[in-house]
Amino acid sequence: MEAVFLQLLNMSIAGSWMIFAVMLLRFPLKKAPRWVTCVLWGLVGIRLIFPFSIESILSLIPSAQTIPENFVHMEQPAISSGIDVVNQIMNPVLSRQFAPDPASSADPLQIITYIVSVIWLIGMALMLLYMVCSFFILKAIMRTAVRVRGNVWQSERVRSPFVLGMIRPRIYLPFHMSSAKMKYVIAHEKAHIRRHDHWTKPIGFLVLTVYWFNPAIWAAYILLCRDIEVACDESAVRNMGVDERKSYSMTLLSFGSGHHTPAICPLAFGEGNIRQRVKNVLNYKKPVLWMLIAAVIVCTAVAVCFMTNPKEKIQKVDALEVAVKEAILEYWKDDREEVDFQCESHVTLAELSGERTDEKTGKTIETKEVYAMVCEQSVSYDEEPFTLVGASSMPAVLSFDVASDGSYNLTDYWVPQDGDYNEPSIRERFAALPPEVAEEALDTQKYAVSQIQDCYTQIVEYGDVDTARILEKLFDVIMASPDEMLSPQDIIQAHPVEYRELIFYNDYTVQYIRSKIKEDKVSGTEAEVMRRIMAELTGE
Repeated sequence: MEAVFLQLLNMSIAGSWMIFAVMLLRFPLKKAPRWVTCVLWGLVGIRLIFPFSIESILSLIPSAQTIPENFVHMEQPAISSGIDVVNQIMNPVLSRQFAPDPASSADPLQIITYIVSVIWLIGMALMLLYMVCSFFILKAIMRTAVRVRGNVWQSERVRSPFVLGMIRPRIYLPFHMSSAKMKYVIAHEKAHIRRHDHWTKPIGFLVLTVYWFNPAIWAAYILLCRDIEVACDESAVRNMGVDERKSYSMTLLSFGSGHHTPAICPLAFGEGNIRQRVKNVLNYKKPVLWMLIAAVIVCTAVAVCFMTNPKEKIQKVDALEVAVKEAILEYWKDDREEVDFQCESHVTLAELSGERTDEKTGKTIETKEVYAMVCEQSVSYDEEPFTLVGASSMPAVLSFDVASDGSYNLTDYWVPQDGDYNEPSIRERFAALPPEVAEEALDTQKYAVSQIQDCYTQIVEYGDVDTARILEKLFDVIMASPDEMLSPQDIIQAHPVEYRELIFYNDYTVQYIRSKIKEDKVSGTEAEVMRRIMAELTGE
């Protein structure tokens, strides 16, 4: 249920952008036939009904999925509205207020989402009940109606004319109506039937029933009802002269003043802004061709821009980063048979741009030097979970020629010398940079843990490693301490290898601990050990 509600919430947000666009367009389209805005509201309905949409670079919807599918399970809840300012304001608040508490088995965001989903379901059920009951109550009231001709009926219970029924719509009129008024009323109500408004309005109400929590959709439904009435007025008076339009307007006033439209009535003659409708009728002019063409263009533009989803933003690939990664893996390439996978993680300390002259052609070539701290690991999956076959962690300088097409060609891969020559060789190679960069290169532990964690993530994903089972074994070893009087910190210190592995698994360890605490499967000393490791990884 929560997943359905979140999906509808996303559709509601996307649909709201289209609603705001149609609301704005109603002003420049004032002189256009009102069926144009009715078509636009129909497009809004389609957007809200169908859960899928094609992607387009022309889409003006900021984000098709403002709330991610895994929103309630995120460690740091965040939205993706497509508007940076909104994200920057909302996401810190969401993370601060709704981030899961590792010490608690209850997730506040899951609880809130469940409660809101239940409220949404109750609200939808009540509105559906109102719609169904209203229809059958009105139908029961109209049992005493008398047939005049065709689908036209009269009843003493009717105060304002209306259409009722979807399969076989009937026009209901009050008794004691003059034939002159009846002529105009029937023309209006038949316009409703001809335009299939006896279907449009109930479907619109059903959409409103699903999205009752969104004020924008309430506003859209109200404006749709008004536009439907005006469109029918235009259809009814299209071929009338000035005097007939005046008589039509007087009929409108007679049913719009002092006569209350039944709340359950689907399509009533006296609905909407009567004063504005009268004004429109008296000033009605047949639309010219250019206006119709403009209306079609507007409807097409709205459909293309608001009924499509924005193309997913493809992360711009940094050609230099790709070149550095490929160069590192190529330099440390391990062809041994037991190596199943090789990965790297690097931190760029500095970049230097320059030029050199090609000795053969005499042309000037752009160059780029990347100073980085590099970690490389080679593994075998023969033994569970995996075996480290080779590893290295050291500073490196990668030199590239920059081609005219923007690609990078490696010309040199420098690594420092071993032993006593290590520090002098680093300082000499990093001499062109500020001294603090060389100090970073000499501090081999500064990035070691984060780089190994990055490598572990790659290794786990490539080998589809069952981290839950591995982490369970590591915690079993840690908690198997013979001395039960040891404090949680002493237990951790007594198992440095297992502790280090838990730290290297990083996010996998965090997820495992949170799941255990939420399921109430740990307590006492074990729970405290887990919380300490969690604090080390998350900083909480």
